[in-house]
Amino acid sequence: MLTSGAGSQTIRTNLYAALLAYLKIGMTDLGSKDQGGVLDLSEGARLQQANLEVVQSYGTNLLEVVARDATTGHDVRRMLALAVLDELVGLDRAAGTLRFISSQGFLRHLVESLSADQAGLTELLTKPGGNVRFLYVLEAKLGLLVRAASHPVGAEL
Repeated sequence: MLTSGAGSQTIRTNLYAALLAYLKIGMTDLGSKDQGGVLDLSEGARLQQANLEVVQSYGTNLLEVVARDATTGHDVRRMLALAVLDELVGLDRAAGTLRFISSQGFLRHLVESLSADQAGLTELLTKPGGNVRFLYVLEAKLGLLVRAASHPVGAEL
């Protein structure tokens, strides 16, 4: 693991951005039909499944680190970690990722943190010069929760 110095935090943030880009490989733009070299749906689905299998091969340790970083630390890293979890939940049709983050209490923590976020959102909307990064983190949280709720297992959890 990385140490907690400022340089390593930047590296970790960059790693989350790279992992997020990696997980999006295989996604197609269904609206544009005139682009040459666009993957068909079956190729894209195979690539996405392969990407998910690579990430899952690292086991629960990786998910633990991503979930922890999604709740603590710098705003940009939190936002990217939440986006990575969102993408993993979306790719994992068997809902293993969703079950893991729920069993570790992360999903509950995420829901409970929304009430604490209300004060920051109110400040952002009512006072000039509020921290707009707060809004991006909140958007990433809500995106993950919406993705989770759209899966039958997530709706039950």
